[in-house]
Amino acid sequence: MRNKKARFRIACILAFGLCVAQVGPRISDASTQAKSVSSYTNTDSESGIFRYLKVINPADSASSEKNSDSAARQVESLTTDDEYVNKLGSTLSTQMLSFISNDGAASAYIDTVTGSELASLNRDLRNSGYDGDYTDIVTKVRFTLPAGTLPGSIVKMDNNALFYLEQAISRYPALCCLFTMAALDNVNNTLTVYSPVPKSDLADTISLYQTTLDDMIKVVKDNASDMNDAEKVLYLHDQVVAITEYSLGRTGIHAEDYIPAAAMLFNLSVCQSYAAVLNQALRAVGLTSYVVYSNTHAWVAVRVNGSWYYVDPTYDDSRVLGEGLDTVKHNYVLMGNNADSAHTLSTDYALHFSTDIANHLGGAADSFFPSQINIKNITSQMSYANKGFYYTENNTVYKWLRTTSRKETLNLTAASSRRVAVLDGYVYISGTTGLLKMDPAGSTATRIDTDSITGMYEAARKLYVSKGGAYNIYLSKSSPVTSPSPYVTMSPYTTPLPSGYTPGPTVSPGTTASAGPTSSSRIPTVPPYPTATIYDPTLVSPTPTGYTGPTSTPYPDNDSFTVPAKTYIKQLNNSATRAAYVKWKKVKGATRYQVQYSPSKSFNTKQIRISMTSSVTIANLYKNKTYYFRVRAVKIKRVNGVIAYKYAPWSAKKKLKIKK
Repeated sequence: MRNKKARFRIACILAFGLCVAQVGPRISDASTQAKSVSSYTNTDSESGIFRYLKVINPADSASSEKNSDSAARQVESLTTDDEYVNKLGSTLSTQMLSFISNDGAASAYIDTVTGSELASLNRDLRNSGYDGDYTDIVTKVRFTLPAGTLPGSIVKMDNNALFYLEQAISRYPALCCLFTMAALDNVNNTLTVYSPVPKSDLADTISLYQTTLDDMIKVVKDNASDMNDAEKVLYLHDQVVAITEYSLGRTGIHAEDYIPAAAMLFNLSVCQSYAAVLNQALRAVGLTSYVVYSNTHAWVAVRVNGSWYYVDPTYDDSRVLGEGLDTVKHNYVLMGNNADSAHTLSTDYALHFSTDIANHLGGAADSFFPSQINIKNITSQMSYANKGFYYTENNTVYKWLRTTSRKETLNLTAASSRRVAVLDGYVYISGTTGLLKMDPAGSTATRIDTDSITGMYEAARKLYVSKGGAYNIYLSKSSPVTSPSPYVTMSPYTTPLPSGYTPGPTVSPGTTASAGPTSSSRIPTVPPYPTATIYDPTLVSPTPTGYTGPTSTPYPDNDSFTVPAKTYIKQLNNSATRAAYVKWKKVKGATRYQVQYSPSKSFNTKQIRISMTSSVTIANLYKNKTYYFRVRAVKIKRVNGVIAYKYAPWSAKKKLKIKK
């Protein structure tokens, strides 16, 4: 959460009675029903984190008082913490994957959350001081915990039990769909964790998440011997900032924003999701890192050259009005003992991390970069190829070579809106004069697109460009897309140029572009207003005029994979300042929905929001402007090992004027 003026409240432990059938697994024997229930919740509704755990049958008060000191000493050891996080994460991952693969091994029990259960959960939250009801908690996953999975003394220490769950989710990709709302039953040795992802979609979502994570870390894996640890952190930080957008206006009411899959697949998240994805990426390339929390915020601690540093991708995604999705800041990369007051550990996280991490932060992170590089002045994504980073400052393209501590300028004809990105080893340079492509081993670039490209970035091996509107996956002019399929890697150079199309001339060294306006690097007091809603990979540019998308993707070998039914908008109103609330009819069998909106009735300029429920609030609209909305259902299924998508026709469009 990036609101530096957010109220820091001390999370409290509240006791109240609740029938086990409402929150945990159903127990048939009345004699084994819970005698008491305690809960822990983070009560700050402005927070970018969510923490809620209910402990069923905690230890009796005498026992808990007796064990409290030893329990506190036990969790102060980072080695001990790691042991239990790995036990819990491995146990939960194994059971989740066993359920998905149906391999006959012991698996998690997964079921749909009923309306009455959801009402009970929301009632508990309100009783605990939480402001706002969740509507998208649709699945519960009950795991069996073998003896020794968690420290035996934490049964009364609700926040410490929750700590291990939070760390496991942020470390194990198979847990990417889990929300940090849980019930721990000490009689039946079970942990029930809730999720906004429908039961039918868990397998595909987890598989797609792992694939996207692999794509994100590929450059680091392929260049592991050429990149030092600081460079690996820098590259992955920029990938996380690029792939997601802060979920403005939805904090506290959508569980979907808090799970790791939110950042990676839904491209809309809060700090809890940002930090979890970065932590998994860092650990996947061999670095030691942890997600750490204040009372209202989450970021990452990583060890580099034997010292600890903080990395905060959420704060570095703090775009202000007028900045595009390709703005990537570096004010919070590798913070050492210069970390600010916003990055102070909460009481329970200090218990775990102060001794080993917070009290042993390294020195100035600037020492990792050559004196020529002022990392905080760079507000563009830093891409890596051929043992060097490429980036832009003030419309000038640079290559930084660590091995020689040299910063080189790529002399190009002057243009504004310069951005540079690397995709599959090739360097792409955008600008108002078109799109250039070059081999990093060479010294010349070829113009492959004459259109003015005003924004560009790369995320998980996909190149996104903007031509003055939304960001879309780039395809060369030779292959206009008529069957958009989400999350498919589409490289702009894989197809030959069309007949009659002549590439632009080789770009000769010319005058370095003049400096353009720079973006503000301040951290706004509220989450920033982006200039465009986060991209949706089902929108691919260019598309034929008037094309509205297919109603299905043909898979003749699986006729049972049917197109979902058409929906319609039931409610559309200006629900809050610069925001529209859209509600539509649920469609049986739909995996998720796409909400498309535009100031143009023909949807010439369009944005898309993905929702897993039947309603969504869309913020950052312009006052006194009329918008058009339409919705369609999407069904996702694995077909012969490939994730396939089918789309319903768009609903009839409706319009709304934003009056407040």
